[in-house]
Amino acid sequence: MLTLKTTNKVKRLDVSRNAISSEKKAFKAITTFLTQNNILDELNLTSCGLDQDDVAVIAKGLRGNMNLQTLILRDNHVGEGLGMIAKAFTQNKK
Repeated sequence: MLTLKTTNKVKRLDVSRNAISSEKKAFKAITTFLTQNNILDELNLTSCGLDQDDVAVIAKGLRGNMNLQTLILRDNHVGEGLGMIAKAFTQNKK
């Protein structure tokens, strides 16, 4: 995960079925990656044990990321965090 901070060649990232929310270093690396990567177009976070607070952090990471087209959050407990994600995507497309 630490190499995510320095790479800008990843277009699709699938970390599904990994408990990244409990792995603070991994979760921080992914959210930092979102803010710095300008070519990522798909991120799969299926079944990662994410909750509403985790999704709020991801939404912050999405601000300014103009390229991400697909974010898969299936089988997580995102609750109202989904609205924050939608808002981040909407603001980025303006």
